[in-house]
Amino acid sequence: MNELAYSFSLTTFSPSGHLRQITYALAAVDGGRLSIGIKCANGVVLMCHKAAENPLVDYPTISLVDNVSPSLGITYSGFSADFRNLLNLGRKSYEQYWNEFQESMPVNMLARDIASTMQEYTQRGGVRPFGCSVLLAGKSMATEHETEANGSRINPYILYQVDSSGSYYTWKACANGNQSSQARDFLEKRYNESVSISDGILIGLTCLHEYVDGDIDGKTVEIGIIGDETGGQFRLLAADEINTYARQVK
Repeated sequence: MNELAYSFSLTTFSPSGHLRQITYALAAVDGGRLSIGIKCANGVVLMCHKAAENPLVDYPTISLVDNVSPSLGITYSGFSADFRNLLNLGRKSYEQYWNEFQESMPVNMLARDIASTMQEYTQRGGVRPFGCSVLLAGKSMATEHETEANGSRINPYILYQVDSSGSYYTWKACANGNQSSQARDFLEKRYNESVSISDGILIGLTCLHEYVDGDIDGKTVEIGIIGDETGGQFRLLAADEINTYARQVK
């Protein structure tokens, strides 16, 4: 039977083993703004290009990198309305965890909760998959106090990706959105595990400069960092800070 006959069914596999609505949701992500995450030796960097599609849009009203909590950061590619629901879900999960344990939620548990909700929307009737993919930055409590065989501390900062299918993975460096395939190839060539947060920011901005049309500066790019230098808190960089880095990649 023609594969197109299964295009509008969320819960029925096509003869080739695909759920077409998930494929279309992933395509929506690929058409979104380019977002980048880089795991550094002492933290994680998240960034996203936020060039407005219309010059009349007020840039400060566009928020693509945000705090789930003081110690958890998130960015996305895809539909902003879908992301808003996932952001609210993440904040509720954090509040529930805090109320129960009186400590910050590990990023691996946040990724699990968001992924579970996104996966549920791939197998229920009357709904559609989320048209966005998110990158999460934070600490994994499982590694915070562990050490390598040589006695050095294991890096507790983790970068997660959760996609429209509900799959989630840890990454050393990841890109979502428009030109993400080329951006990932770029990151693969430039990345090394000893990179500092400052160098991670420069690598990410250079990647945006290569694959995004338009200016790369504090007006068009949002950046958030978490690491030892921020005391384990996720902090959004000010426009002036981003401009200082951006001038080094032009």
